[in-house]
Amino acid sequence: MRNQLIFIMIAILIFNTSFQCNKCVDIPDTLIDNSRQWLPLKGKTQLIFINSNRLAKMFKLLVVDTIETQTSCTGKPYKYESIFGRLSLDTLGKDFIAFAIHPPNNLCIQCITDRSNEVNGCNILTKSVFNGTATNLTNFRLRSSVYSEVILLKSSLANPIMDSVVIAKNFGIVGFRYNGDSFILQ
Repeated sequence: MRNQLIFIMIAILIFNTSFQCNKCVDIPDTLIDNSRQWLPLKGKTQLIFINSNRLAKMFKLLVVDTIETQTSCTGKPYKYESIFGRLSLDTLGKDFIAFAIHPPNNLCIQCITDRSNEVNGCNILTKSVFNGTATNLTNFRLRSSVYSEVILLKSSLANPIMDSVVIAKNFGIVGFRYNGDSFILQ
């Protein structure tokens, strides 16, 4: 009987400890580091690009750059910073380039066209998770401008509507290829 009681107590102890919750801890402030330099678009509502025929075209831009105060499970507040945005490529808003930066150092780009998600990647600044290619380039020339650091994102689809996007440090989106036309930031 005593052996059975010990066995039951051990079983109850094992069962009880297997369903215990993780300890509740304070969360430190989670702020964006210098990756912010890749999308310095705060306060802008439009970007003007020049197409391959040298005609200027204005694209609507929405940027949400925010620091939210959230509460950890201990009740202590902490700050969480993020940047979200969208560059609309058509008047209906069906085609767009979405972007986000989340701490730590996580840049995401997503290019959506009416028919598909054509360029999509996260952790582009560190270890890319991407459905295409992401190439880091230095001293990259677009017409008369030279950008010291850029990331070229190319679609892996055959005949995509959104072929590629170029993001430059300290400038943001500086170029893209859309509907067979190249657009370069004015």
